[in-house]
Amino acid sequence: MRTDSHNLAQSALEQAKKVITEHFGENYANPKQYAAKAKGAQEAHEAIRPTDLSARPEVIKKELDPKQFKLYDLIWKRTLASQMASAIFDQTTIDISATTNNQLPITNYQFRATGQVVKFDGFIKVYTEGRDEHEPPEEESRLPEMTEGEILKLIQLLPLQHFTEPSPRYTDATLIKALEAHGIGRPSTYAPTLATIQDRKYVEKLEKKYHPTEIGFLVNDMLVENFPEIVDIGFTSHIEEGLDDIAEGKKKWIPLVEEFYTPFKKHLIEKEATVEKLEEQTDIPCPTCGKKMVIKFGRMGKFLACPDLECKTTKPLPEEEAKIKELDEKTKDERCPLCGKDMTVRRGRFGYFLGCSNYPRCKGISKIWNKTGFKCPNCRAKATERDGEQSRTTKEALRQGSGRSDKKLIGEIVEKKSRGRGKVFYACTNYPDCNFLMNKKPESEEELQRVWQDWKANPPKIKKPRKSADN
Repeated sequence: MRTDSHNLAQSALEQAKKVITEHFGENYANPKQYAAKAKGAQEAHEAIRPTDLSARPEVIKKELDPKQFKLYDLIWKRTLASQMASAIFDQTTIDISATTNNQLPITNYQFRATGQVVKFDGFIKVYTEGRDEHEPPEEESRLPEMTEGEILKLIQLLPLQHFTEPSPRYTDATLIKALEAHGIGRPSTYAPTLATIQDRKYVEKLEKKYHPTEIGFLVNDMLVENFPEIVDIGFTSHIEEGLDDIAEGKKKWIPLVEEFYTPFKKHLIEKEATVEKLEEQTDIPCPTCGKKMVIKFGRMGKFLACPDLECKTTKPLPEEEAKIKELDEKTKDERCPLCGKDMTVRRGRFGYFLGCSNYPRCKGISKIWNKTGFKCPNCRAKATERDGEQSRTTKEALRQGSGRSDKKLIGEIVEKKSRGRGKVFYACTNYPDCNFLMNKKPESEEELQRVWQDWKANPPKIKKPRKSADN
């Protein structure tokens, strides 16, 4: 189920008021409904909430595993906090006078603390929302209650220096928040948008933060310079609103498409003829004709090309050649899944992959995996079950994981990343025929067997894989 609804059923509001009154007091209860902020939010369902708010997290903790408890605890607290009274703070500035009394001359220093004093804790008695990076913790801005003229005891003096910092880089959450604020995209398109900018190498994710790549800068600069009206936030938001009106039957789709496409097509034809292709000069000689090669930008990234149009020689950049040699060494024992011949490292839209050395006669391809060195226990178990139906030769191939690759061969446990968020996990190379996976890298065969037994007892629900060029 996908829902962005903020609505709660009347029965849930009544139960929330009862639970809050019982555990915190009547003055903490403030039942209310919320309106969705995001345009096009999916409000066909209720908001996500506990079915029984009287089931407190600490009471049912023993019935849940750690992950289930953390999730239930979060949902329970947020649901209950949304139905509680607001917290009340007094914005306070405290001036503190300090005098040196053990040295001459006697000097008077003034210190100032600015913050807030909690007068009524309200919903924060149950839940305080997590904060983005670079935001000071709420505790740092809260001040204890004081009276004028009160004598304070110096516990510690901390000399701190603060510098102006650039805006923090986007994370998944802050980027989606920015898209919502500008009316770009809809809840159903946020995840594909995050996946697309990573798949096209416009950005890379480092420590959960998005960093623009060189190709991202180039594409952005070219679009801003030549198609400013298309990449304008207001234009995108306008089109989104028009599409919403079409979905609601308020507008016809043909006029909206004509409004955009007619001037865009004319502009595109003009720019195709006038925009110069980016090239960089190098001192690398062409291996065919000896002329100095240039760096060009293609849909796969940078590459070297001969400037002589009749020569047509191209080759990878030196650093890419080194990477290919490294991957060739890493994958030298790989065989084609279709014909069994050697595989060679190639580069495509989504990065490096293995292609059959007999291309174009054979079009076998496979991914380049970061292997853990362990065979899949689930595949081995299935292979053992089939042993009675296999010939002696096939049995040996199944045990070794060698020979022709088909659905019955034993897969390997390799590192993978989830789409969108890029979370690392470990799974079988035979997916989707084998859907065994684990979150932690296996360190021993015993650990792998233990995880497999737990997985077999409670296998997760796996979505069908999306089709891609290298899958």
